[in-house]
Amino acid sequence: AHSSDLIVFPEMCVTGYIVGDLYDDDCFIRDAQRCNEQIRVATKVGTTAIWGNITLDMKNKGENGRLRKSNTALIAQNGKWIGYIYKTLQPNYRIFDDDRHFYSTRKVFEEELQNISLENELNSLTIQDYFLPFELQTKIGNIKLGIILCEDMWCEDYAYNPTKYLVDNGAELIINLSASPWSWQKNRKRHEIVKNLLFTSKVPFVYVNNTNIQNTGKNIVVFDGSSTVYNPEGDIIFAIPAYEEGTRELTFTADMPIVLTSPPNDTKELYQALSCAIREYFKTLPPTRRKVVVGASGGIDSALTLALYVDVLGKENVIAINMPSRFNSEVTKSIAEELAKNLGINYEVRPIQEIVDLIAAKTGVEANTANYENIQARTRMEILATRSRVFGAVFSSNWNKVEVT
Repeated sequence: AHSSDLIVFPEMCVTGYIVGDLYDDDCFIRDAQRCNEQIRVATKVGTTAIWGNITLDMKNKGENGRLRKSNTALIAQNGKWIGYIYKTLQPNYRIFDDDRHFYSTRKVFEEELQNISLENELNSLTIQDYFLPFELQTKIGNIKLGIILCEDMWCEDYAYNPTKYLVDNGAELIINLSASPWSWQKNRKRHEIVKNLLFTSKVPFVYVNNTNIQNTGKNIVVFDGSSTVYNPEGDIIFAIPAYEEGTRELTFTADMPIVLTSPPNDTKELYQALSCAIREYFKTLPPTRRKVVVGASGGIDSALTLALYVDVLGKENVIAINMPSRFNSEVTKSIAEELAKNLGINYEVRPIQEIVDLIAAKTGVEANTANYENIQARTRMEILATRSRVFGAVFSSNWNKVEVT
C-alpha cells in the first residue's frame, strides 16, 4: 500500500454504517473523530487515502438539536488534509435511517438558499457549486477526482445527480464509497445504473463497497462487497468476487481489457448472502456457543435451514429436533428423520401432544381452533429454547416471507 498513489476505503468504514443509536453517543462520535486524525497522519508515508466516516460541524446544530453530524468522505495526502464531501442523497427506507442522524449536502444547500433569500441577496447559488473535484498529485501527474457516497449513484428517483455535477465541473475519475447491503438482484441493477451514469459522463468509475455483516441489535445486515471498476463506457475492467475481504491493488491504464463476467445467478447470490450471515454472526459468539438447534418438521423450510447450517457450521454443530403432535403424519416424521441421517446430524424426537393438551385444559382452549394451533407453536419454541440451553447452542426459527407479510 505504501507504493500506491491512492488507497480507498468504503463508506463509514471506521464506525460501521448500520449502528443505530450509537450515532447519538457522544463518546462514540469522539472516538470516530480521533480515527480521522490517525488516518491523516498515516498518509505521511507518501500516499493518499480516501475513507468514509462521521464528521462534526462544531458551529451548527442538526435537526435533533445535537451537534450537526454528516456521513462524509474524507481525503488526506502526505499527512495533509485535502478535503471532504458530505453524502447528498440519504436513503430513508427499509433499514436506512440517514436523515435522522446526518446532515447532507442537499440540506446544507437548501439551508444556504433560505439564508440568501432572507437576506434579499441576488441568488446565483446552485447545487452544482457544492461538487468541486479534488486535484490530487500522482506519480503520472495530477488528476481531478470526484467522490460520491453510496446512494449518490442511485439517483434515478432523485432531483439531484452528484455524478453529473462533478463531471460537469471537471472530474476525470469518479469514486463511490459504499456501504451497500446485499439485496435481490442489486448488483445487476448497479451495473445498469453505472452504465446510464457514464452514458454522457465518459469517465472511469470506481465502486468500493463494504463486506461482511453489521448487527443493529434488531437486524443482521449483509454487505456483499463486490467492489468494481468501470471504464468510461461503463464496462467492467476489474471486479472483486463477492464477500472477499482484503486489499486489492490495481494499476490504471488507458487500454485495460473488459472483464468477462458470468451471467447473474440469483440463487447462488442468495445462498452466498445467507451463508455469510450465518458464518459471520456465529463468529461473534463464544466458540463453545457456535452450535444451533433446529426444529425439523419434515417440510421444506426446516430442510433448507438445516442444509444451510450444516454447510456453514459443519454437521457436528447442528442438532435437529422433531416435535410431532397428533396432527403430524408418519410421512413427515420419517422425512425429518431421513433428512437428519443424510446430513449426518444429531436427531431427537420430542412429542408435544401431552404438553399441548395440558396447556389447553388449563387455559380453556378448545381443540382444532386457532388458539390451539398457537399453543403447539409456542410449545415447540419452548422445547427448542430449553434444549438449546442444554446443548449450549442457539436455536433457529423456520419460516418464509409469506408467513410474516
